[in-house]
Amino acid sequence: MDEDNEPAFSTETLWELQVEFGSVACVSCSTRFIAVGTTRGDVFVLDILGNEINRLLSLHKSRITGLCFASGRFSDDVIASVDRDDRMLIVSSSVRGASSTVQEIRTRIQGSSKLNGVAADPHIDTAAQGRRFAIACSDGKLQVFTSSWLIGSHSTLREGEGEIQSVCWEGNLLAWSSTSRIRVFDMTNNYGVCMIMHPDIVIPKPVRSTGQESDTMMRPKHKTRMSMRKIATDELYSLCVTSNDTLKAYTINPDKGSKRKVVLKNAYARDHFSRDKGNFPENASAFPFLGSVYFSDDEIALLLASELSSGLELSHISVYDNSRVTTMDIQSEGNRLMAGIVSVPGSEAMALIYQAQTIKSAAPRSIGDRLEWLIEKGRFEEAIDIVGSTERSALLHMEDKVSVVGDKFLLSLLEAQEWQKLSDLLPRVLQITTLPETTKGVGSESPTKRLVERWMQWIQQFERAGKTAFVVGVIPLKTPRLPKEQYTKVLCALTVRDPAVLVKVLGTWDSSVFDVPTVTRIVETELKTDQSNEHLKEALLVLYDYSHRHDKTLRMLLRDRTSRVFDYISNHELFEAVREKESIQILYDIDENSTSRLLAREADSTLPSTAVVSILEVSIAGGQMPVCAMG
Repeated sequence: MDEDNEPAFSTETLWELQVEFGSVACVSCSTRFIAVGTTRGDVFVLDILGNEINRLLSLHKSRITGLCFASGRFSDDVIASVDRDDRMLIVSSSVRGASSTVQEIRTRIQGSSKLNGVAADPHIDTAAQGRRFAIACSDGKLQVFTSSWLIGSHSTLREGEGEIQSVCWEGNLLAWSSTSRIRVFDMTNNYGVCMIMHPDIVIPKPVRSTGQESDTMMRPKHKTRMSMRKIATDELYSLCVTSNDTLKAYTINPDKGSKRKVVLKNAYARDHFSRDKGNFPENASAFPFLGSVYFSDDEIALLLASELSSGLELSHISVYDNSRVTTMDIQSEGNRLMAGIVSVPGSEAMALIYQAQTIKSAAPRSIGDRLEWLIEKGRFEEAIDIVGSTERSALLHMEDKVSVVGDKFLLSLLEAQEWQKLSDLLPRVLQITTLPETTKGVGSESPTKRLVERWMQWIQQFERAGKTAFVVGVIPLKTPRLPKEQYTKVLCALTVRDPAVLVKVLGTWDSSVFDVPTVTRIVETELKTDQSNEHLKEALLVLYDYSHRHDKTLRMLLRDRTSRVFDYISNHELFEAVREKESIQILYDIDENSTSRLLAREADSTLPSTAVVSILEVSIAGGQMPVCAMG
């Protein structure tokens, strides 16, 4: 597998067959057990973890071609198996010492040259017809063996459509594949649900003059395999058909009243999985599809022979999204064309891959597996995207790993000195990678407290690098609320390094989040050494206003002779502060008209008569009659 490509599955070797017992020929799986049939006719029973619990040696005299577990009241205790050459159907107890009361059944299927597979009635212990088993025969017959307490009987459900290659039974539906078509039959209500033409067959228009098939009709080269799953939400079924170089996913509706019994959901050809689109091999049959199973109602695992190596490929497919196809390589052992895949029933998505002497488990990679791999490869941004798109409940119990993802990603941006990107992504990354510490019991840090700590750590990183101006705009003011000392420290740093940014921040931050007197002292100190810095002056005006030190603000405005002084006096009703002749004269020097309007509006209500006299004296001395004295 290319080391740069993320694995699509987590795989693990569960069990290995000793060479003296031949090779693995077929596998079946229940919720508790795994049955392994060999080329020598033996059956091995494993638990779901791969521990061997029983051996049925020489159960058959030839290669086992089909296995299935019988469910129902007997749970997983009954295995049905068929062989290739001796044409025997054997139903036996799977677990040594099992309490099942089912007697072993041995019966030879007549008329067929070989048997290709077997499926057991899911309702085996409750069906009124008795315990039923469907057998796929190479002579084109689909035979059903029914066992009652007294007698067993054979019947043919279908024949004459070519070799029956595979059979599966799910719920009420029995599906089988021949070399020409796939049929689905309702075994409970006894009627044919639908017929699907074989995926590898191209049927031309019929030649009516002769009534014969065209010589160009293509026949499948490899055994067609099927996987069926009952959809959990309704009475529909999902059917996946895998042929030589085609995979098709269908929805089956067994309701007699339904007009559309079968709907094709999606189809995949061999070139869909080719990694070299410009050089797709002409001999595609050398790289066949080997089987597929459902992981869920809309996810499929497909096993196929690799076109780039002598190994296998396992693809994870979304039925409704063709772009969501991920593939990984699996090392091949023995004849790779004899490999296969079966599903593991249960709540967790898992499949078993068998080939030669080995059985491996394969499951979609968990969030934890994916994060661990991406961290190892240094692909932190991809890991962050995964965390961000995953429900937080699914991330519980992996808070340390999630936190590491966030820190490593941010550190990578820090080391690259991508300050703008780091500040832009910091809030989201810290928020989504800070989880409750569920594994540490009572007294653990709350996520809010931990988030505050991480914010303070990263603000410190910006401060050390002298880049506080980048982070200040994204620092949270409410959720979470940092300690007042932290906000104060940030403003003090800006006072020294970037007064222009300080002014902007003071215009957006509420004065309650930082210590106004401390920041004011720092600004005053800096202004003494840089008296012409307009940004520091502006910041000091804002700080004086926050602390209601209007006398100092007014003195600064008068000293700088700025027209803002008029609005400041009116807004804060500071008329008492401009009684002196010097103050009135400065106001007139700044703007005579604004001064006259200010005094005319407030003379009767606020200004004392002595102040008005002073104004008139100053105005007359200047040779001008103010507006307030006219009329």
